Amino acid sequence: MFQILICEDHLEDIKHLSHLIHDAFTQENISYHLTILNEKSGLDFKKYDLIFLDIQLTSYNGIQLGHLIRRQCPKTPIIITSLYAEYLQQGYLIEAKRYLLKPISCLDFQRVFYDVILKDCKQQKALTDLKISPYKIYYKDVYYVEFYDRHTYLYLKHKKYRTTYSLSYWKERLTFYDFGQSYKAFLVSYRHIADLSRDKKDILLTNGVSIPLSKKYKASFMKGYLHYLQCSQ
Repeated sequence: MFQILICEDHLEDIKHLSHLIHDAFTQENISYHLTILNEKSGLDFKKYDLIFLDIQLTSYNGIQLGHLIRRQCPKTPIIITSLYAEYLQQGYLIEAKRYLLKPISCLDFQRVFYDVILKDCKQQKALTDLKISPYKIYYKDVYYVEFYDRHTYLYLKHKKYRTTYSLSYWKERLTFYDFGQSYKAFLVSYRHIADLSRDKKDILLTNGVSIPLSKKYKASFMKGYLHYLQCSQ
């Protein structure tokens, strides 16, 4: 589930941005949760994958809020929004990823969506779970996930991590990061596919491992893989 925060206090702008987000994520079949900054949401920003920040807020100082976000989560992409172009330049102070001038056009948002969300976020996002590893595990480095003996295993190029989570847990978490289910016990990263076997019953990964591709999951898996290839061009 992709977590998005909107730091905005103008109702019409919130509605418009929410609509753009909904259309883009729905079109790509990406599950997301949207939060609007208010007193109830608090100022803990570590749980968000993407933050939209209006520099001109009535309840907060936009730049100070940006610095707070950057201190808490140095890698989380911030997209600055503003009605005035001169305010967008202040985004450099908080290392914003992109800038959107209001009213935000559909075309401008689509560019940001593909450049920041579908590319940058996938490159930078990492799993931080002390029950699995004391270090970050970048999703882009995971080749596949396998379920056996009541555990799931994350396979990287030179490491393997055992987890107590179910395969469905990983499927929900990893689908956005270009993983597909190829078999009842396997999730495979499209990023690391080298080829398919001649009979199309196995997936050959770049590390030399062969993963089964069953009839049950073949159609949906290949659809996801082709979509990944199209978006990667």
